[in-house]
Amino acid sequence: MKIIERKLIQSIKTMKTYKHKYDYGKVLIIGGSKGMNGAAFISGEASLEMGSGLVYVSLEHNDIMYRPELMTINHKDIYNIDLTTFDCIAIGPGLRNDKESNELFLYLINNISNNQKLVIDAGGIHIARNYIEQLKKIENEIVMTPHEGEFKIFFDLDKNTSRDIMENIATEFTKSQTNILIVLKGENTTIHKNEITYKNVLGSNKMSSPGMGDSLTGIITSFIGQSYSIENASILGVYYHSLTADEISKTKHKVQATDVNKMISIVYEIEKSRI
Repeated sequence: MKIIERKLIQSIKTMKTYKHKYDYGKVLIIGGSKGMNGAAFISGEASLEMGSGLVYVSLEHNDIMYRPELMTINHKDIYNIDLTTFDCIAIGPGLRNDKESNELFLYLINNISNNQKLVIDAGGIHIARNYIEQLKKIENEIVMTPHEGEFKIFFDLDKNTSRDIMENIATEFTKSQTNILIVLKGENTTIHKNEITYKNVLGSNKMSSPGMGDSLTGIITSFIGQSYSIENASILGVYYHSLTADEISKTKHKVQATDVNKMISIVYEIEKSRI
């Protein structure tokens, strides 16, 4: 097991400095079923603040503007755009497990190119459970970011299954499905890729607030869109997400996802100067 700490971050080669917004990655966040737009917007804002050049957010009803820098499209628009133009696509934040969302999920995995990368979170995990065999057949690299409850649902585990058992299952699953990486969120989030496990030691219970996982999804999506491998993007995402929350928690009783989004770009630059 490897610890996610500054020494590990130092070993990850920083991607080259680009000159144009299109060079920083074009990403798409699919989520926001009726009444749950906030989750998708938190993910989109996190991608934006983490450096993505272009961020699209797809909602069931895109009749609201959260931030003018984010581009919003309707779920129905997904069927009329070229999905292959996106460097990374995330699906799940604020997405209900209903007929429309299941059709959207299937359309997505059937209409992306083999070199595109996916992030599956929240409602997307619930939906993905219905299509495990299809996921096993596609060649795309996939990051799944379940919390413990979603992990138990995906693998059909008893509600009392221990964390240790879940981590072992995640390791075995990613060993057999080498294109899939699992970020198992929790008090000490772990990242599982093939036979390697990374453990996060940053963060605290002050992060137990709505949308915190959606923020992490957007951050990981952003790093992938900027050409980091899914492994390095997940390590960087977990590290900077928790590090930012730790900095905020020094002066706040409770850390909100929007707090992390507002501060992460600043914390990233400060930490980068130390590395």
